Amino acid sequence: MDTIKILIANENSMLSESLRLRLNSQPDLEVLGEVNNTAAAINLVTERNPDIVLLNMNLSESDMVHTIKQIQRIQPSIRVLIFTNREEGVYIRTALKAGASGYVCLGATDSELDTAIRAIHKGRLFVDLCSDEGLRQVLTNKSGKKKENHWCTEHLSEREKSVLTLVARGHTNQEIAKRLAISIKSVESYRARLMDKLNCQNRADLVQFAIDGGLFESEGNSLESL
Repeated sequence: MDTIKILIANENSMLSESLRLRLNSQPDLEVLGEVNNTAAAINLVTERNPDIVLLNMNLSESDMVHTIKQIQRIQPSIRVLIFTNREEGVYIRTALKAGASGYVCLGATDSELDTAIRAIHKGRLFVDLCSDEGLRQVLTNKSGKKKENHWCTEHLSEREKSVLTLVARGHTNQEIAKRLAISIKSVESYRARLMDKLNCQNRADLVQFAIDGGLFESEGNSLESL
């Protein structure tokens, strides 16, 4: 069994210690270290090369984006899991667009946090929201209307929408091919076509299109990918 190596970046030292003890009790999870500020987190990421950074900091949107991008510049394969009590839709969307792989509220259960860690380690997207209002805000803009991306997704074929949703949820090409009963080569072609048609540069852009286009909402209002 591969061990998932975790770095905890948390301003609350008591919570960090509690998280470390509990996560280390899981056979497949290992906490490499704990820090209480973003500068120390960047330094430890460089030294320890964790699989996942559990980020629980009271950061502004711009500081959060800067921190996520700094971590991923050091090692693009590192997954960032935002662990916070903030549920504002714009904050969640900003985290995902910046490259975060997961978003979990502090009120989540231990098992939900463990599930999130294991899901994003597999390359999947995991978003857990503590309230229906938080979910509504993620799926809509402040005025309650879909963004322009909704118009764009309306002009996609049903197959393109399916591929876009599965890519945004973090499924691999092989998983998408199996689920849609098409070849891996076809999946690759659809992905390339979507990137070109939607003017996307990376998976984070596709996630944003899927969210703003209401594709998650049409699948039962769940952003969780397992």
